Amino acid sequence: MKNRTLYRLACLSSLWVAAALTACGGSDDPVTPPPPSPAPAPSPSPAPSPTPSPSPSPSPAPGPAPSPAPAPSPGASGDASDCISVADETTPGSGFILLHQISGTVQGEQRMEGSVSGRVAFGGVSNAVERKTRFTLSTQPPADKPSVDTWQYYDWDGLTRRLYGSKAVVEAEGMRVTTTLTHQPAKPGARFTLKPGQSIQVTCIERTSTIQIPGMPDQVSRSSMLPWTIKYYGQESVTVPAGTFLACKFGDTGDDDSSGREALTWVARGLGVAVKSIGQNELGQPMTLELLPGSSLNGRPIP
Repeated sequence: MKNRTLYRLACLSSLWVAAALTACGGSDDPVTPPPPSPAPAPSPSPAPSPTPSPSPSPSPAPGPAPSPAPAPSPGASGDASDCISVADETTPGSGFILLHQISGTVQGEQRMEGSVSGRVAFGGVSNAVERKTRFTLSTQPPADKPSVDTWQYYDWDGLTRRLYGSKAVVEAEGMRVTTTLTHQPAKPGARFTLKPGQSIQVTCIERTSTIQIPGMPDQVSRSSMLPWTIKYYGQESVTVPAGTFLACKFGDTGDDDSSGREALTWVARGLGVAVKSIGQNELGQPMTLELLPGSSLNGRPIP
């Protein structure tokens, strides 16, 4: 019985540590997406020139000056960069509480509470950003509710997030399982560099998984990540229990899922928070997550 419990916890720990949920980001105003910039006011039509007095050589009346072309509104491009704040991803103390409604084969709620701890050494990198997140699940039918804490280690190069690795600690029934995942080279996340209709593929990422269970030898395995394709569809309005958001829509295929099915995620513009996602759980069952009221970003409610 104990061995079966340990096996289940080890599998659960591996699933959490490999999860690619978008957790936080943000802007100074997490309540609603930024309002669209007002359209530029039309240039006033020039006053008609007075009719020139007759003269032996009348000067021609000057023609009206052409109206200047309106400048593009900031943020109106629809680029994926509208939906992330690198500062909130890297500033110590930046934090979030995200409540998601789970629907599908399993129904319930998921709570994610996390914050940026600071800079630490991890996997040979001396100055990685560390972010800790605690996951709590409440589901129907009832499922195991172990304590799950995760740490991610990463940095940003412009709008590209480089994930060096992550760690998960799962505790249940008096047992503790720690799983550490290291990417070699760092796993690039370039979704926020994309323009509408663009996609990017990542391949050939080697990773090392170490599972630690007290009283047992460490279990170390190495594998190659499946080809991973990210497509950016553009921005659209999406309504969830927490409200209506203008969001960047992404499609992910591959990574830790060999089914070939595309998982969809909507990330709120100006927040960097995943307000909705449609995919499948580790058993291949359909699952939808939607943001609930009561969520907050840096202490401010969403929305």
